[in-house]
Amino acid sequence: MDSMQRYEVILGALLHDIGKFFQRSTSSDSELSSISKGMENMLCPSFQGKYTHRHVLFTSEFCDRYLKNLPKGLSKDSVTNLACYHHRPSNAKQEIIQKADRLSSGMEREEDEEYSGSPSSFRRVRLRPVMNEVHIEGRNLSEKGGTWAFHLDDLHPEKAFPFLIHDESKASGEDLTAEYRRLWDRFLAVWSENKVAAPWGFINRSLGILEHFTWCIPSATNVFPDISLFDHLKTTAAISACLVEAGNIPEPFLLVVTDFGGIQNFIYSIRSGAGGLARRLRARSLFVSLLGDSIVYKILREIDLPLSNCLISSGGKSYLLLPNTEKTHKALQQIRSELDRWAIEETRGEIRTNIASIPISAAGLKDFSSSLEEANRALRNEKEKPLASYLQAGNKWADFGEVLKPLTIPEGGGLCDSCQKNGGVMREVRGKSVPICDQCYEHQEVGRILPKAEFVAFYEGTQGQFAIPFGSYDLVESLGKINGNPFLILSLDGYKDVPSTIPLVSAFRARYIPRNSFGDVKTFEELAEEAQGRKCLAYMKADVDNLGFIFAFGLKRGEGGDRTSISRLTTLSRSLDLFFSGYFDTLLAKEFPGIYTIYSGGDDLLCLGAWDKTFSLALKLREQFSLYSCRNPAWSISSGICLVGDRTPVLSAVSATDKLLDASKEIPGEEVLPWPWKYPPGKVQKNRITVFGTSIPWFMYPEILEKSQWLFGLLQKGILNTSKIRRLLKYAEMHREFERTGDTRNFRYVYLLSYDLRRNWAAGIDEEESRKALEWAHQLLVPENPEMARLRFICEYALNSIRGKEGKNG
Repeated sequence: MDSMQRYEVILGALLHDIGKFFQRSTSSDSELSSISKGMENMLCPSFQGKYTHRHVLFTSEFCDRYLKNLPKGLSKDSVTNLACYHHRPSNAKQEIIQKADRLSSGMEREEDEEYSGSPSSFRRVRLRPVMNEVHIEGRNLSEKGGTWAFHLDDLHPEKAFPFLIHDESKASGEDLTAEYRRLWDRFLAVWSENKVAAPWGFINRSLGILEHFTWCIPSATNVFPDISLFDHLKTTAAISACLVEAGNIPEPFLLVVTDFGGIQNFIYSIRSGAGGLARRLRARSLFVSLLGDSIVYKILREIDLPLSNCLISSGGKSYLLLPNTEKTHKALQQIRSELDRWAIEETRGEIRTNIASIPISAAGLKDFSSSLEEANRALRNEKEKPLASYLQAGNKWADFGEVLKPLTIPEGGGLCDSCQKNGGVMREVRGKSVPICDQCYEHQEVGRILPKAEFVAFYEGTQGQFAIPFGSYDLVESLGKINGNPFLILSLDGYKDVPSTIPLVSAFRARYIPRNSFGDVKTFEELAEEAQGRKCLAYMKADVDNLGFIFAFGLKRGEGGDRTSISRLTTLSRSLDLFFSGYFDTLLAKEFPGIYTIYSGGDDLLCLGAWDKTFSLALKLREQFSLYSCRNPAWSISSGICLVGDRTPVLSAVSATDKLLDASKEIPGEEVLPWPWKYPPGKVQKNRITVFGTSIPWFMYPEILEKSQWLFGLLQKGILNTSKIRRLLKYAEMHREFERTGDTRNFRYVYLLSYDLRRNWAAGIDEEESRKALEWAHQLLVPENPEMARLRFICEYALNSIRGKEGKNG
């Protein structure tokens, strides 16, 4: 089959259920032409003397009215027939879409939503969040007394939060036709603007439009409606593309997974004294993200498939569904070899690309969670042999002298002052001349441009200003500044209204950066100066707990009840990535403008800012993620926060923060516990934050933070002074040492505290707040008081808050 026929099948599959959107936006068949109505007997199955699945008539009407501006070589009639005949196929290509439709749904269903309930009930059902359907043993199910659902609206991170319908009668009884109509009219206006000349770009732009308007629409209402129409259309197109190419073989699909090794060292191993630290940090983070994009684009362009076949791409890892053909295997082998060579020559092996694949059958699509698990096992095996295609070319080890080029230092230059890995020429940095290598200089330029950029233009050649494997790219503020002829333009803020011929691909990329009153990006020093009390930064890492387990088992229900279809899992992944890639940026811009994003996407994030604001952000992040995941206790995040000076090497700060995040995921039980510590065995619950040598379950964090701020308030008012709080901190450490070792000499903190309270606290205590402070301190005399485990955090927070502002009444 030639490429045009293949693209006709893909586009037909992508639009096969668009009629559901159209049908729900009108209360009757009045918008159907007589021609479409007359096709009932050809397009619609019949049941008990009635024609069913009449949404295909609306698909036919859509194609007739709005399927315009197709790229040269694509037949409108062919695409229309392929889109409309998936319930009554009459040829092999139509049967492919029928099969793909069923595999995408994960079930062999023929029931029709129009006749499975009361008349027009399919216009009254909202999309339910698949995140609320995840169950983990040992965690209670979501709160009862309502139904979580989505509004019908275009895609924006803030609009992607579900809402709770307390009145069950409204959960399935509200007529949504008017909401559908408003959304449909906006969709049509945007759809008509797609005039990309190449089929590859036309379908990619179509994907962005469909996601923007159909992410919130249930693909079916006669089953539990937790799969979006967009994800169903996308996966149906991906499956169809594979079936067209691979034919009728037992395992026609190849599930390919890619990710990277060495990324953390690459991003963070830059010196703070070399100037432009923030610029280079955000540039390297962006480079890693674009590196992942470029590999996906290369694979798909090499085998001539659109981005619908990239099922999941987030957090540096991508999953592609490809045809299991010799052409695909050869392309993957060649791309892997090119990437290994690039890694050696350009990064000295620091960045390593891992590509693994497994063949799967139709059953593997229905139980897609098991397929993902198997693909990840294959990926782990690949990681055990990094750069193998280069180092073991021709079944022998490469000669050591051929692996790495000798380090050369340019005349008059020196070792790069930033990365200290390459030779650099002398360049002006902060008023002095220092050696900077070409790569670090390029990263400074990227970091300078990125805060204002809205698009990334990808080129196959060297037309772009910045190099990546397989081509180059430009960062642009507006499309009028694009040079040459990019094969793809990536929007960094979701779908945008751009000129009709632009091969736009929509995405969200977190990149919020604080600015000062002059509009310049704030330095780390400026961020630290914004802190209350102690002028320092805090790095925060956070990620979703048990994610691998959730994807493997969270949607399994036992005998006949599994909900692990390919479209449901892609919906789940896309929803998670939208929170971290899209919403996190919005949250910072609106409520935490002093926080700097290093990266956020997939299921995790790393940011930094003034230490006290970072503590507040942690609480808000946890609250918003809980709401986003329908307050389903199966979902939780863990976090670690590390306080550092503004000149602390980034790699050191990140490494320390990593350890705190690991502690949050490894400490057993549900109590406030010290860290580091030798913990007794117990069930690890995760769902914690670790900071100030204390690991705190999230449900206790708000209360402890509030108590810490209360104590700081007493210091500000002069009711207490820092000497008292420092002694409390000393007693807290003695208590911890007693708990850790059992050494009764540390138990003397009780006597010392008692003496301290009698001598230093009682005198002059006559105000209400003073009495409350004394009462609180007296409770600490009881070793079993849970406040003792919290005391270090409370005291450290207060002391850091008052640093440089000594309290009165010393």
